[in-house]
Formats: sequence, C-alpha cells, structure tokens
Amino acid sequence: MSFRFQVSSFRLAMILIIAQLLLVNIMAQNKSCEFNAQTLQFIGKPIEQARCLLRPNLIGGNLGEQLKSLPQPLEKLIGEKVEVKKENLR
Repeated sequence: MSFRFQVSSFRLAMILIIAQLLLVNIMAQNKSCEFNAQTLQFIGKPIEQARCLLRPNLIGGNLGEQLKSLPQPLEKLIGEKVEVKKENLR
C-alpha cells in the first residue's frame, strides 16, 4: 500500500514541476514593443519599431532580443518612401 502512495506522490510531483516550468516560460516573455493606445501607433522611429517587431521567436514562444540591425535591404528601406510603378506592380 505504501508503494502505491509513493507512485501517486511521484506523479503529483512531476505534474507540479511541469506546470511550474510552463508558467515560468509564459512569464519569462521579454517586454513588448511600446505602443500608444490613443494614437494606435508604436512608439519610436520606424527603424526602431521594425527592430522591435521583427524579433525572433524562441522555443516556448519567448521573444528574442531586439535586433541590432535589420537584414538587407530592410535597413535601407524602412522609413523611406518606396515608389512602385503601376506597370511593374501588374
């Protein structure tokens, strides 16, 4: 009878450990990009916004660190007016 109790205690302990690890993962998210709810816009220059919004997703859904630079050609294009000819778009 004591063996049965030990197995149940082990299962309960494992469930609690797994639940705790999942909660730690959820709460370990990096802070979100700053957003102004009144203007419905992200705060900062366009290049800063892009670096924040394009962070990689890590295992467990955690967000990676903000990018120091964007992949080319995004670094040059973000915040600049881009012109596309109607004929080229078709």
